[in-house]
Amino acid sequence: MRRLMKNIKQGFDRILYKGSYWQILLLVVLILIVYVALCSISRCCRIALTPGADDYPWNIRILELILDPGAFVSSHEYAGGDILVICFQLFITIVGAVLFTSFLINSIGNWLDRRIEKVNKGRMTYPFDGHIVFFGANSMLETVLVALTSDKRNEGRDYVILTDGDVESVRDRIYAVLSEKFFRNVYVLYGDRTQMQSCENLCVSRAKSIYVLGEDGEAYHDARNLENLNLLTSLTFAGSGADCYLVLDRMSSVRSFLGKNKTASTETLRITVINAVENIAQRVIVSRAYNSNTRYPALDGTGIDAESDKQVHMVICGMTQVASAMATTAAQVCHFPNFRTKGIRTKITFVMENIRQEMDYFKGRYSTLMDLSYHSLISFDKDGGKTVTAFYPKTEYLSDGGADDPKGFLDIEWEFVDAGVESEPVRAMLRESASRHVHGKEQLTLVVCGHSSESNVAASMCLPDEIYESRIPVFVYQPFSGEVMEYARMTDRYQSVFPFGFKEDCFDAWLQTRLARARRVDYIYSHKDAVEMPADEALMPAWFGLKYAFQLSNLYAANSFETKLRSVRGENPDLALPLTDEEIQILAYIEHNRWNVERLLSGYSAIPAEVRKRMFAEAASSDPAVAAAAKTEHDAFKERFRHRDIAPYSEIGDSIKDIDMSMVSKIPLMMK
Repeated sequence: MRRLMKNIKQGFDRILYKGSYWQILLLVVLILIVYVALCSISRCCRIALTPGADDYPWNIRILELILDPGAFVSSHEYAGGDILVICFQLFITIVGAVLFTSFLINSIGNWLDRRIEKVNKGRMTYPFDGHIVFFGANSMLETVLVALTSDKRNEGRDYVILTDGDVESVRDRIYAVLSEKFFRNVYVLYGDRTQMQSCENLCVSRAKSIYVLGEDGEAYHDARNLENLNLLTSLTFAGSGADCYLVLDRMSSVRSFLGKNKTASTETLRITVINAVENIAQRVIVSRAYNSNTRYPALDGTGIDAESDKQVHMVICGMTQVASAMATTAAQVCHFPNFRTKGIRTKITFVMENIRQEMDYFKGRYSTLMDLSYHSLISFDKDGGKTVTAFYPKTEYLSDGGADDPKGFLDIEWEFVDAGVESEPVRAMLRESASRHVHGKEQLTLVVCGHSSESNVAASMCLPDEIYESRIPVFVYQPFSGEVMEYARMTDRYQSVFPFGFKEDCFDAWLQTRLARARRVDYIYSHKDAVEMPADEALMPAWFGLKYAFQLSNLYAANSFETKLRSVRGENPDLALPLTDEEIQILAYIEHNRWNVERLLSGYSAIPAEVRKRMFAEAASSDPAVAAAAKTEHDAFKERFRHRDIAPYSEIGDSIKDIDMSMVSKIPLMMK
């Protein structure tokens, strides 16, 4: 009996707790039970509630008293003076008032309160269709939303954000940056992006596009985003499918896609992987998107041609993850023809106190690149005495063991300075570089990229005077806000100091343009004689059929377009004029040097020089069997992430040079 009573009470409480619909259902059931009970009592006790049953049935009178307690006022008219009938009607009225009137008001009130609470807490879902979904509400959210809502193609579209943080706080952030006319189209919901139920609640399978952003400061950000992606790839999307933008914070997470032998996309989900940190660097160095009126200065100034004596030099203060991204992005694009004519390499310098351990981390992370790169470690004793430890490329990869150039065939060199930017030896080095910059021997850029936003500001505003007087660009990493540096830029002294990387403006609006160019690069590789480009939409199927490593390779090639053109045509080149044969030869040479570094950064390694030369000779053999065997051997090397074509331009075969020349000849066409 106790167990039965416990179950009855527990069931009743659960119905009340479950929600307003259950409460209303319970109210209806109770009314029916009470109504049947009262009708039974009336029939059994032969209590006639109406004098003329045929004129006004007694069961209708019972229902009237239950639903409207005010009907008791006329009870004496029905009772005919019978006190028992009046008392019974009073009893019914009291039961109706308690059971129906008060319970109904509470149920409706609870229903409204609960609905408002569900909306406020982001637990109210709707049947969405053709909408844009955001999984997570990190700092990219506002900028992406502003970009999407400003696109006329998204007019009237719904934006659905799923967060496991404070829903009202996210809603306030969005309303602070969006125009009020978009408020009705934005829905912020609460949920876990790693659960399938959340995907179903958001009608994800009917979405137009998806942004897997994650949350700021969460543990295992990349792991949770990848778990979310696994859920999405298991779905079948309606219509033509959906575009999915996956944001990852760590380069190690992105590298997991590089080793895949097939595309990450499915038939109905087109996946674009975005490394958030690399995106910051590409915004500064490639897109150069500072604001609507100003662009970040180019690392190569107005261009480095074959006769230039300038060395592009980037000095990075700090060795954070963003610092590494800035360095590797510069290494992707800073390739110039004066390396061929004058042997001038782009130099990337890291400056940091006690740098040795971070240097070893960097060399380990990009070991195949550093095995072929000249780099040096500079340290100072307490009296300012300078010690330079040089590291040369492994001779097994160099033609003639490096006798011609012991620094190797790569056109990038690295420098690690074991001292703080505030130290006098480093300040002296900066003054010397500034002097070379002024005299046309160096194109200098500084990047202040330490762990502390405040320290970055302090360091950037206390550099040697020559830096500011010569208007040498200084990029200062400010993840939270660029206002301090913006205010400083209003003065004459700090006009060349630029903040970058602030989270509220971390979305690169040029990303879609760069991706479109990358798709065109892929098209040109298979359509060398193309004289015009297909519509971007027509290039999508082939693009999303590529494995990620090839997508990334095409994107990096597209990122270098502006730098390449400046090296042969200076600033503001005329895209209507086709490239000359001489320009194509120069750009093909630059492209191969860029490709060498890109492959090495992606984890590929070179093949020893003697083996490489033999393979090139066999590949060019007139004997089809020998050439076929050479191709098979090369394919086997590539499966182990070793590539024959990572070699000096003078060694590679004519067929490879033809591919490079064909691609670079179409740069003006791909940029239109």
